[in-house]
Amino acid sequence: MHGPQTQSADLEARRLQEAIADIGNRGASEQHLRSVIDECRTFLSSQPRSSFQDLRVSHRMLAYMCEVRSKLKIEKKVVEDLHKEIADKEAEKKEVERKYEDLVLTSRAAKDTATAIEASLREHCDRAQAAYQYMADRYKFVVGEWGRLNEELKLLRSGSNLVDPDYHKHAIDRYPVPEFPQLPSRDADSDLDLKAKVVNPEYLISPLPEFTGGLPSSLGAFAALPDVDSGDGEPEDEESTDDEELEEPSTSSCGAEGCPLNCRCVPFPVPAMPPVMSQRFVMEKSNTVQDLDSTPGPRKQAPIDQASSFSSYRFFVSVFPQLFHSPTRH
Repeated sequence: MHGPQTQSADLEARRLQEAIADIGNRGASEQHLRSVIDECRTFLSSQPRSSFQDLRVSHRMLAYMCEVRSKLKIEKKVVEDLHKEIADKEAEKKEVERKYEDLVLTSRAAKDTATAIEASLREHCDRAQAAYQYMADRYKFVVGEWGRLNEELKLLRSGSNLVDPDYHKHAIDRYPVPEFPQLPSRDADSDLDLKAKVVNPEYLISPLPEFTGGLPSSLGAFAALPDVDSGDGEPEDEESTDDEELEEPSTSSCGAEGCPLNCRCVPFPVPAMPPVMSQRFVMEKSNTVQDLDSTPGPRKQAPIDQASSFSSYRFFVSVFPQLFHSPTRH
């Protein structure tokens, strides 16, 4: 038997079924859908589980569809947020790539500029180092030349003949001196064959000319031999005598080769022989005399002292004035 409660339950189940069908056919909002689902859940909870099976299946399907639509809506929102974030990241990536390209171009230009500057600085450094090395070498050379010239100046001022052999070597290397010519060979009995050797280049003199004629007839061209200073007299008298001789020019030929008959050559004072040169001259003269004495012959000479050697030196100058006269006085 069916009672009034059963009839009312059937009517409610039919209404809910029609509402579900209307939602399926026309659609509905989420709020209306959730209200229909709540009414179906309330109605079916009060009914036995075996009753109204069609309504129960429709309710489960509608609830599942509502849950899926809710999750889809949430996922769509998440997806939209992700797409928006991706778009922002893409824009940021493009901006970063653009900045990177700009930085690459700037870095390349800066690198090229730095390379050019480095090459220029290296070249300048090489030139500066070469110039510094050149100036250092020139400085060393100038210092060496200054030392040598200073040594020469000291030697010239002191008038000493004791010269270091290294000094001669450097001086000859810098200022080459022609080799001193040998004197023409004389007879063994000639006093002019002294077999002298060059001791110092400062005392080089011109070679003796070969005489083809006799001596000049007039002996007025030869200056008188000065007295040899024995060391006891005063040197001032000899200097005054030399000055007086310089004031009187000779009126006849001086005997020099190419000099006219009446020349106005003025004799000049013969410089005093340095002590060391005098000693060496005496030694060479003594050796020569010994050689001459060792040869067979009736001649025999006494030992030569410093005064006689000095007189021979002055006689040699007076006999051959063309070797010592000044061409500028003609």
